[in-house]
Amino acid sequence: MLQTTTLLKNRFILVVALLLGLNLSLLAQTSAERLETLKANAETALENKQIIRARDTYLRIFSTYSEMGDYAQAVTYGLKANEINISERAYKEAFDLFRSINSVIVLAEEKSKKPQPLLSYQLGSERLLLYQKLKRDSLANWQLNRMEGFAKQMNSDSIDKNLVVQKMSNSFTFGRYAEGEKYLQQLGSMQGSDDSQQMEGYYNQLFAAARQANNAAFTTQLYKQYIAWKDSVNHAAAEAKFQTLQSQYDEVNEILSQKEEKLTVKQWYIILLCIILGGALVLIILLFLARLSAAFKMKKMKRMVQVSDERNQRHTLFIANVTNEIEPSLKHLQNSASDISATSPDDAKAIIAESQALLKFLDHIKELSQLENSLNELYPTDTINLKDFFEELDAKTRPTIMSDVNLTFDTPKMQVSANKEHLEKVLLHLLRNAAIFTKEGNIRMEFKKRGAQTFQFILTDNGPGIAPELQENLFKPFNQASGNLVKGDKLGLPICYMMAVKMNGTLSLDSTYKRGCRFILELHT
Repeated sequence: MLQTTTLLKNRFILVVALLLGLNLSLLAQTSAERLETLKANAETALENKQIIRARDTYLRIFSTYSEMGDYAQAVTYGLKANEINISERAYKEAFDLFRSINSVIVLAEEKSKKPQPLLSYQLGSERLLLYQKLKRDSLANWQLNRMEGFAKQMNSDSIDKNLVVQKMSNSFTFGRYAEGEKYLQQLGSMQGSDDSQQMEGYYNQLFAAARQANNAAFTTQLYKQYIAWKDSVNHAAAEAKFQTLQSQYDEVNEILSQKEEKLTVKQWYIILLCIILGGALVLIILLFLARLSAAFKMKKMKRMVQVSDERNQRHTLFIANVTNEIEPSLKHLQNSASDISATSPDDAKAIIAESQALLKFLDHIKELSQLENSLNELYPTDTINLKDFFEELDAKTRPTIMSDVNLTFDTPKMQVSANKEHLEKVLLHLLRNAAIFTKEGNIRMEFKKRGAQTFQFILTDNGPGIAPELQENLFKPFNQASGNLVKGDKLGLPICYMMAVKMNGTLSLDSTYKRGCRFILELHT
């Protein structure tokens, strides 16, 4: 009886174990299928230009892999999401996601009880791209030094080559052409005889960066180096073929010397030698024509760069000329309206209002054009006493605040480094917008320090807020119809956004805040 009970108990345990194993297998298969579906959805969204949807899908994949403990895949898809953040200039979100990815790497090191230099190197490469885009030379060099430490830990030829490519790209990005050429030559010495196609890919990446930066000096210097490298590759190929021909020629001579008595065979070898030499001649002609073609392409590229620069100059000059032509007419129209104010006061008032709105619109267009042409040039900085600065903002804003609205400033007793003139323009525009739309409640300006070199100005109001469908294009000029210039041309926020970039920062709307509006101006020193 006891044996029968024990046997039944063992069978029951076996059945339970089999069922648990089957359930775990089904769960793992379901998770894998769900991840593959998410990956396919992300790729489809990218193909359809649904950038935000693609980013959010990559973030879901990142979270899923993190929860599963597959940290390498989590880092890969987290970086894919951050590529979209950087391309869309969502720099705050990019920095936040970098911190999340770094936490995943730390967790991977704790779980495996060993360092993860490859994951840290991949994260460093993406950070380097962001610092280059923000024109932060010192931070980019700091990041490269960290990446070099990770590369030493891995001791991989492919990683070493990639590090040299990163250093070369960084040098050219910040205008250090001599240093960039040194790294380019170092990379060429690291390449094997079969790596010319990879080198061609590196040059293509640099050409794309030059075109994106619209840097004529960078492009010219890069093409000089490219032509020199291409000539050396062609010379090496020609030398190798020449050695092959020389070897064949020596072999033919040896055979002919051994078989001088066989005239017929000797004649055939002579004919063969002539054919080979003819091929060599054709090869030399082709190499010469290829060099001529490269020179022609270089000349054409220089012309394209020159035309692009001239087009930008004409665009700016055209806007200035149009503004200068229209302004006198509008001012004359205002004077004329003043003359008829006695007989038709309503018409005169409407004409003056429309004229002033149009003049302001022209000023905004001119300002936008100037900002776009100088976006890579940061404003000079001043030392600002925040207490005095906030008191000036209060004095300029309070007359526009309605009686049922409470305006407060969180005034810290400290100093910051920023461009006072343009910082005041951006914050005054945000405050005056809040004053227009907030009929009752609170308007609050706060200052928060987010790190040794990062601080924020946060403006919160209890107004009606901004509709979700308008938030995506809020800082893009001419993406929203004005309808009535007297009520505003909707160019103020795009201008403030560009000013924030030139102050080495970002201007964003906190979309999670639902009780009005919250704008965040983040600056880096």
